[in-house]
Amino acid sequence: MDSQEINVSLNHAVKVKLTPEGYSHLHRKGTVPPEADREGFSKWALWQLFESFGEAISIGSPTYFEGGIFIDRHELGL
Repeated sequence: MDSQEINVSLNHAVKVKLTPEGYSHLHRKGTVPPEADREGFSKWALWQLFESFGEAISIGSPTYFEGGIFIDRHELGL
C-alpha cells in the first residue's frame, strides 16, 4: 500500500449533511435517517450510506449530500 493511501472500511462512521433531495430520497424509500447534530450532519456507517443511496447516485443525479462525505481522521486511526 502506498504511504498516501488510506484504508477505509465499510464499517467506518461517516458524516453527511443531507440536502432536501437527500431527505426526499430517504422518505420515498421509507428510510429514517440518523438524527442530525446541531450543524445538520448525520452519522452513518459507510455501508448504511451506500445501501441507502447507492442505486440513486450516478452522473447527473441530484445532489444528496451537501459538501460530500466526511470521515474523522480519528476514525481512521490517524
